[in-house]
Amino acid sequence: MGIFFEKATKPSLKPFMIARIVILFMIFIQCVFFFFHEFQYNLLAMTLLLVAIGSLLDGIEAIIQGDRLYKYFALSGVFFLLALITFSI
Repeated sequence: MGIFFEKATKPSLKPFMIARIVILFMIFIQCVFFFFHEFQYNLLAMTLLLVAIGSLLDGIEAIIQGDRLYKYFALSGVFFLLALITFSI
């Protein structure tokens, strides 16, 4: 039973943590602009693009730490596609 609950995550690297905090701050600012500027879809697309970049950074960090978690890259691809679709609206 212990095999299912073992702690497999490693602590986050400092440069990636700083980049993640900066991206989260930028996402928050974009969301505020999105709600106050009459729901312009280009702002929503920029927010989705920032989320995709954050997920891409998580994938790069996982590979640097030795994990082979490709789910971050797949999630990043989904967010890039959503941003592309939102840009075309």
